[in-house]
Amino acid sequence: TLAQKKPDPAPVLHACAALGIAPDATLFVGDDRRDVEAGRAAGVSTIAVGWGYSSGENPADWQPDVLVQTPAQLAQALGFAA
Repeated sequence: TLAQKKPDPAPVLHACAALGIAPDATLFVGDDRRDVEAGRAAGVSTIAVGWGYSSGENPADWQPDVLVQTPAQLAQALGFAA
């Protein structure tokens, strides 16, 4: 756990470093504005999902790279489904 919390990019960058993956080769999937903001600030691609712990905001307003509304759409966006 880091002292910095999302939307600070530090947690995302820490995870990238721990996994040995460059931020520009990383995809962050989140259900809250802070997830998308942290991902964008860290230089990773972002997918916002329209379910989960969000505050009820419209995820499109967060300006993710990709927005999905169902788990099937997420699987498709990740290349796991036709």
